[in-house]
Amino acid sequence: MGLLTPGEVWVAVRTRGTTDADDREQLHGLASRASGVSSLTLSRRCSHCGGDDHGAPSVDVLGLFVSLSRASDTVAFAVSHAPVGIDIESVPAVARRDLDPVAFTAAERAYLASASQPDLLRSQLWAGKEAVAKLRGTGLRLDPSSFELADVAEQLQPFDAGHGLVGVVAGVGHLAQVE
Repeated sequence: MGLLTPGEVWVAVRTRGTTDADDREQLHGLASRASGVSSLTLSRRCSHCGGDDHGAPSVDVLGLFVSLSRASDTVAFAVSHAPVGIDIESVPAVARRDLDPVAFTAAERAYLASASQPDLLRSQLWAGKEAVAKLRGTGLRLDPSSFELADVAEQLQPFDAGHGLVGVVAGVGHLAQVE
């Protein structure tokens, strides 16, 4: 696979590193491969407080956007030429949480109540909410019940995150799952 092309979103799903720094190193490698720039700098900055010890990852290559997410022993990365957000969720872990009253709109809760596989659907909806929050650069400071995924469905793309996991990318572009 060559360089990342306009209109493409690279998604990689890998085994989580032993530290957050290991995961960022994997993201650095993917971003370098996508851009052809081996000397790029990966950093973090919180858009809320400005701290550089937490927050969304970014790279110093103009026009390149990155995102990452962790669940269980898995990490997922997205790299694109347009803003992007990625999220993976463990279906069993989401099923144990009481997200419905705080994360979903009334219409989404009604949809969940009628679902044949509510735990799977709840996980997909939650992953979509988190991916959109990352795309918008707000993280969970954006109240997830303040918007419906149906209103942004054209920006959401599911991907294979592995056994027991769901994955969603928010952004525009053709998904290419890379090794």
